Amino acid sequence: MPFVRTIGRRMITSLVLTVVCLHSQGQTTEPLTVPPYHNLPTTEGYFEGAGGVRLFYRVAGRQGDPIVFLHGSGGGLNIGGYDMEPLAERGHRLLMFNERGAGRSEIITDATKLRIDDLVQDVEAFRERFGLDKFDMIGVSWGSAVALKYITRYPQHVSRVALLGPISPTFALYQERLKHLNSLKTEKEREQEKQIREKIRTAPDSEVPELCNELFQASHREYVVDTAHLKRSRQDPCAYPVAGLRNAQFVFQSGLASLGEWDFRSDMKKVKVPALVLEGAETHVPLSEAREWVKSLPDARFLLIPDAGHAIFIDQPEAVISAMDEFFRGNWPAGAK
Repeated sequence: MPFVRTIGRRMITSLVLTVVCLHSQGQTTEPLTVPPYHNLPTTEGYFEGAGGVRLFYRVAGRQGDPIVFLHGSGGGLNIGGYDMEPLAERGHRLLMFNERGAGRSEIITDATKLRIDDLVQDVEAFRERFGLDKFDMIGVSWGSAVALKYITRYPQHVSRVALLGPISPTFALYQERLKHLNSLKTEKEREQEKQIREKIRTAPDSEVPELCNELFQASHREYVVDTAHLKRSRQDPCAYPVAGLRNAQFVFQSGLASLGEWDFRSDMKKVKVPALVLEGAETHVPLSEAREWVKSLPDARFLLIPDAGHAIFIDQPEAVISAMDEFFRGNWPAGAK
């Protein structure tokens, strides 16, 4: 009978988590990818991005000021997206989508359709899909570049922007970042990461999720103050369809290549909205990068999160959520300079 009771609980849980998801060809009922945060009203579905690309979205909260979350390149919402949902509990409405090419969105293997301009137009399609006039933004890592480009192209729609561990402001600084981060690994560790990436492309489907998790653990250990923190995320970082996992690196490389030898500082100077830049006090990424963002953005402040590495929302989730909550309410959080 314990088995029957377990099955019963699972069935009830499945029913509780079931929501109506809007799809491009009508409506269907499916369980949420991750349970709602503290029973917040939560919906998932698909919408058409630029050029008709099918993109996965999730919305937490029905009321409050809208905040659009943009994740890092090559993956999806599993790294950081679901961890932002406490903002909805605090009275905001969090809207996010999986960028094109990987994760739960349409797989794209044409690099000419994975440029940063395509991603910017996907944000605009997302805005139109949900009828947003003015909204705030959160950009994590690569998402900060997409947010910057969107704001310079559509400044009338954005009120405030928070940038978490933003991408290097210039190509030259990015090269220095890579060199420094690589120096923290042994030759054996670097070779192991390379081999895992190659295996993900060719291994049987059944082996890909585990390989993805091995790569995540290896590639993110320099980003946190304690590797045990990597288990804090509300979702497995590799819980995607296998096709999305295989294509993640291609998406990342294609987006980065579309920037050329970039220098975002001229675009930063065009941004008129308040910007909060957050980084971890214990990060291995040179702090000069975050400071360059603050220096170049006309109305920006810098907040260092104590006892946190580059992945600040993993090391210190409460501190990050509290700071952004205060910022999106119209105030600079304590300690922002």
